[in-house]
Amino acid sequence: MNTLLVAMAATALHAAPAAAVPDVAVHGPAGSVLTVVVDSEALRASPHRRHYQLLVQAVPDYQRVVGQSGLDPIDVYDRVLMSSPDPTRLTETVLVATTARDDKELSALLDQVAGEKLSWKKEKGIRTARPDGAWWVERGDPRVFMRAGSGTVAFAKPGVGAWFSKAARKGKKKGFPPKIAGGAVLVADIKDLGLPLSGAGARLPRPARGKVAIIDGQRPEMRIVLKFRSAEDAAGFLAQWPGVQSELVQYWQLAVLGYTKLVARIAATPVGDDQVLLSVKAEPREVERLCKFLSTTIRNRTKGYQK
Repeated sequence: MNTLLVAMAATALHAAPAAAVPDVAVHGPAGSVLTVVVDSEALRASPHRRHYQLLVQAVPDYQRVVGQSGLDPIDVYDRVLMSSPDPTRLTETVLVATTARDDKELSALLDQVAGEKLSWKKEKGIRTARPDGAWWVERGDPRVFMRAGSGTVAFAKPGVGAWFSKAARKGKKKGFPPKIAGGAVLVADIKDLGLPLSGAGARLPRPARGKVAIIDGQRPEMRIVLKFRSAEDAAGFLAQWPGVQSELVQYWQLAVLGYTKLVARIAATPVGDDQVLLSVKAEPREVERLCKFLSTTIRNRTKGYQK
């Protein structure tokens, strides 16, 4: 899944204290530059569920994990973890999900997704199944299904098996993927963060890392904690932000109607010496417009995978 686009979508909404944005990177495989955890249980009860669905349905891997089942992953899986060492390459993405369904139900579901009766092999504490049908082969995806314990399933390259087996065993009592406290719908960790900005935005110092959280509700709150390589860079970001924000407001006013007030409300505050918190709450209409805009953007940028 091009999870970077999902994280960018999240980043377009809000931010808060560093302590309120948990560190989820530790739950992904070594070498990952992007790790995302989505709490489906929180999303099911969200008044904005349909807007978030519109967004994730535009991501190519959504069709992958739905396959020929016709089921919504939000209803099937309680939590989903996505991680990638290269978010620009779809097949590098690791997907892990947990569900309350028993082994028999989960097996039947995965058969539906693959469009065939999967054949499972047990190796090093996990069971692996590789779909053989044309629906999969034509797309040349090297990833396989993995299962470790009851209700935990992964979709990843075979080489990730050892990590998945260990992570599933370690998180057996606490849950894996991890639960997110505080009603968060999505939490993301992004390493080596580059800001895709030009013009005014190019003046902003580049963060070394970003942590994103969406706290859902009637007015979803986005929290983004940017960590910089030095206190000077953090101070430079804070100093430049008001001018850049003003220019962004003017840009959005001309380019896409409906986001001017949202961008203008983004607050930037220092968190310690080398971190900056960006935060904003979105109104219901803004959430709807933004998700529609971002879903169109994702589809346009992933046309090669939208089959």
